Amino acid sequence: MFTQGLTLEVGTRDITVNDVQPGAIDTDMNPAAVDCAVPQKAVTALNCYGHVDDIAAMVAFVGGPEGSDEDPHLKMQGKPFPLWTIH
Repeated sequence: MFTQGLTLEVGTRDITVNDVQPGAIDTDMNPAAVDCAVPQKAVTALNCYGHVDDIAAMVAFVGGPEGSDEDPHLKMQGKPFPLWTIH
């Protein structure tokens, strides 16, 4: 809801608002190699955790010139990433 509201507020000034929701990512605070990770993996399309580098690459793409014409919903780890844009 915050992203949609922000888009409505700043979109008329030709500002794009992107919302990245990466799901389960393998980090020091959320490791993929522990027992409590099994239920999180089970609800992903690929039954695995994402990697920080993958998310960083997606954010760099969306923020770059090629990302401005992209479909407003990107998917990583089987979860949609809404990217709200109003021009």
